[in-house]
Amino acid sequence: MSHNSKDLIKKEFLKLLQTKSINEITVKDITKCCEINRNTFYYYFDGLPSLVEEIIDETVDNIISKCSNISSIPDALDDIVNYILNNKKIFQNLYRYSNTYIVRAFISHISEYISTSFVSTISNEVKMSDKSKTELINLYKWILIGFFTDWFENGMDQSSIPNILNLLNQNQLILKTVLK
Repeated sequence: MSHNSKDLIKKEFLKLLQTKSINEITVKDITKCCEINRNTFYYYFDGLPSLVEEIIDETVDNIISKCSNISSIPDALDDIVNYILNNKKIFQNLYRYSNTYIVRAFISHISEYISTSFVSTISNEVKMSDKSKTELINLYKWILIGFFTDWFENGMDQSSIPNILNLLNQNQLILKTVLK
């Protein structure tokens, strides 16, 4: 089987998500768009949930690769919010999906990555105990998980983003001042 078929399946599924809710998409829809048979789909995926999970995992990896060496949570958050907004319909449909644990895992993974990278960066500038690092990572992770969850729940309204970024920036400046 050609690896191109697997990529085509993911690509066509994402196209379908632009116009249909995930609960309306069937394997038959995908195979028809790809002009492949069902066996080819099932060669690569156990079903729609495994397809969705792989796409989410690849999205997380893609975002992480673009956000290396995070020195500012607001900057990283802004980049991720823009990525999500550029794919808003897809993320809305994924979030409404009955298996929202997949999107929640995405939110958790991204939030933990941002928090860990940021704390790692500032701990190079300021001496911190391992316990303090862990507590700070958890604090920022919880803040980000709360932000993303609330933002998704409220339809990804952009009006609050500048205020959130400003608050995070102020918090970050205070933190760096206190730790020095």
